[in-house]
Amino acid sequence: MTTAQKKVLHVDDDEPTLRTVARHLQASGFVVWSTTSPFIAPIIHKERPDIIVMDVDMPLLSGDRIISIIRGNEFSTIPVVYFSGKPDHVLAGMAAKTQPASYTSKENGLPALVQKIRAFTDC
Repeated sequence: MTTAQKKVLHVDDDEPTLRTVARHLQASGFVVWSTTSPFIAPIIHKERPDIIVMDVDMPLLSGDRIISIIRGNEFSTIPVVYFSGKPDHVLAGMAAKTQPASYTSKENGLPALVQKIRAFTDC
């Protein structure tokens, strides 16, 4: 990993989405960890990602609930971008409550996600 590469943790319950997003982010110069598990604290503690990309529609714990949990600990400064199948206006309402760094609908595509990530990782 070069010093310019930023680390992204991507959380989504859909494995094909994880693979597609990981390939695109890696091709865009990011180091990516992907997981379907909502229990991300051990990964965050070990890998220290620069940003978290979070789906909000997940079983067990929704993405906005996961973020609410990690906001109460040492990981509270890591920016979070919601990346969800929900439309932007729904994500905006969720964002007003949980304060992610940003959000974008999956309908906006992977280039929009990369743009959101770059806005918070200075690359």
